[in-house]
Amino acid sequence: MKKEKELSWAEIKAMFAETDKQFKETDRRFKETDKKVDKMCERIDRLGEHLGGISNSNGDMAEEYFFNTLNRDKKFANETFDRMKRNVSYDEND
Repeated sequence: MKKEKELSWAEIKAMFAETDKQFKETDRRFKETDKKVDKMCERIDRLGEHLGGISNSNGDMAEEYFFNTLNRDKKFANETFDRMKRNVSYDEND
């Protein structure tokens, strides 16, 4: 059976100093990672704004295309219309 070695005060202080050094390095790395994550979140937010803008633009283009087509022909699904108007909604309760 191995006899445990008794540590001197200097050895204990050295161990604590090494542990403290490692904790400080870990904290530094966490702060660096936090900055990178924050930067990535900002990029994702900007990307979401761009994609939302693209989606809205595509929706506007589709709406314009269909309105112009229906306005020209005044027909849809075997129905003929007298006139077309933009942004008209219908509610059965009205």
